[in-house]
Amino acid sequence: MAIDTATTYARVRDALFDGADLHHLNITVREMDVLAAMVNRAVNHMSEPREDRLHGREVEVLVGLARGLTYAAIGAEMGLSESTVRKYGTELYRVLGATNRYQAVVLGLVMGDLDLVELAEAVTRDNLAADDDAEATGPARAAA
Repeated sequence: MAIDTATTYARVRDALFDGADLHHLNITVREMDVLAAMVNRAVNHMSEPREDRLHGREVEVLVGLARGLTYAAIGAEMGLSESTVRKYGTELYRVLGATNRYQAVVLGLVMGDLDLVELAEAVTRDNLAADDDAEATGPARAAA
């Protein structure tokens, strides 16, 4: 399954044509190229049997990365040191063939190591917790 880049370009162009400057359009097209290459690579690797899979803690770290957390924040949630979380991160990058957190998240989703529904639920919980924190501190600031 390959991504049709001509169709992707057309969609991006149509979506951004009204009011978008050429610089923004060029950046978006380059980003789409990178994403398309990553997805194509992952899809091609899906047909090959994978000896290495992400396990337990590596998946937890990947979920944290997908939620936008730092290694320190992930470690605090997991009860691990930041350096231990970094080691898990290095291993999950190796297993997925990623060079950064964004590639790791996309490849984790495409290759089935990361569940989109579970990720969406985690992000929703994060947003609700942030809203609760804002409501709790809001009146206190107004009174001060």
